[in-house]
Amino acid sequence: MGKKQTYEELEQRIKELEKEAGARRQTEDALRREKTRLESLIEHSALAIVTLDEKHNIVSCNHCFEELFQFKESDITGKNLDEVIAGQEYIRDATSYTKKTLKGAPIYGLGKRYRKDGTLIDVEFHGVPVVVDGTVIGAFGIYQDISERVRSEEHTSELQSHSFISYAVFCLKKKTHTYYLQSHSFVSYLYSLT
Repeated sequence: MGKKQTYEELEQRIKELEKEAGARRQTEDALRREKTRLESLIEHSALAIVTLDEKHNIVSCNHCFEELFQFKESDITGKNLDEVIAGQEYIRDATSYTKKTLKGAPIYGLGKRYRKDGTLIDVEFHGVPVVVDGTVIGAFGIYQDISERVRSEEHTSELQSHSFISYAVFCLKKKTHTYYLQSHSFVSYLYSLT
């Protein structure tokens, strides 16, 4: 009878192990699906995304990052992101954002970064820390080229300043009473912009 009981215990243990193995497979499948989703999001995003380790060295980047900054992933893997795209002129600013991200704070900013060919571009950027069990193990850098938007805003601002000057000159040509009314209107308009 002792053997029969031992055999039944072994049979029960096998069933428990099979159940545990099934649960483990389900967990592994779920992790694999989530990893695939994240990789797909990064790879097919219209934004330039770079994956970084805990020292802010490049682990990988998507195709948009390669296009925006003109670097191949294989040429920059293992290198410090700030040293690759910030240049000496903007390294201090970039490093201050990096420090915040590596302390676990998500960041957002606007700035200038360099392409491989030395072209300076205006970018909007986000730094997203990857935190596991309270420890930052890496980060994502997300970039968007806003050079056209910045040029457009500068052009619009320039046009507005020219129209203000033209308006002020027009007002000076009027009689004193009209000048007062026009300048009052002009000042009111300026206050409305702030």
